[in-house]
Amino acid sequence: MAKENKKRIPLAKVVFSCLIQKRNFNRLKNIYLLASKTKVDGIFFRVPELKEFCFGDHNINKKDRKKIKEAQFNEKEIKELNDIFIDIRKSDSQRKLLLQKPTIFKEYIKYFKNLNGEKILFKDKLCKVPFNSLVIDESERAHLCFYLPFSISFDKIKDPLNSKLFKNIRVKLLKNKKFREKYCSACLQFSK
Repeated sequence: MAKENKKRIPLAKVVFSCLIQKRNFNRLKNIYLLASKTKVDGIFFRVPELKEFCFGDHNINKKDRKKIKEAQFNEKEIKELNDIFIDIRKSDSQRKLLLQKPTIFKEYIKYFKNLNGEKILFKDKLCKVPFNSLVIDESERAHLCFYLPFSISFDKIKDPLNSKLFKNIRVKLLKNKKFREKYCSACLQFSK
């Protein structure tokens, strides 16, 4: 008879992921409650990835503009979405199923506002990569972008994307055109 394997194989974790869209945003609270009843190990909300549009408005055809338009929320919907996020956070205070920090919902509200052209997309070719991405290099340092020379040790900070350094860099990118030109001009996405 074969020996029983004494090492236990860890159980898989089940995570529910929900894409926030116009067609489902008013049902997000119900989606959260349903997912919590299925005994999942965690719940993760995410926004549409429009990566192909993150480098300004050059070379965007009508079909692509339609995709962006479909992802946009109007002001009333953004306010409603914010209220829904508040309700979800309250519901999760006892369940503890959300895998994201509560501040992520504020970032998602900014994301949808930005899709409407408030600050980031399609104005002065300002890239959104430093606002929603993180690059980890081979030496385990985190960067906001391949072309920005600023980095922090990834293993020492629990939330590097929201570190003081990276927040300051994003503010400079938003407010200082010369700063953007200095670093973003090296990026092939902005070459003429």
